[in-house]
Amino acid sequence: ADLRGVLSPGGAAFLEVGAGQAQSVARILCDAGLGAAQTRADLDGRARVLRVRRE
Repeated sequence: ADLRGVLSPGGAAFLEVGAGQAQSVARILCDAGLGAAQTRADLDGRARVLRVRRE
């Protein structure tokens, strides 16, 4: 899906990612023209959720 095309300017999306995938997915999203992703940890301390914004 084209997340950039779905989000309004300034809109945000939250994505759950597999353990160990946060950095790779964040880089893909940044390369796709979305802003830098912020990560949130799960209860085990692993980066699990990415928040991205369309600028």
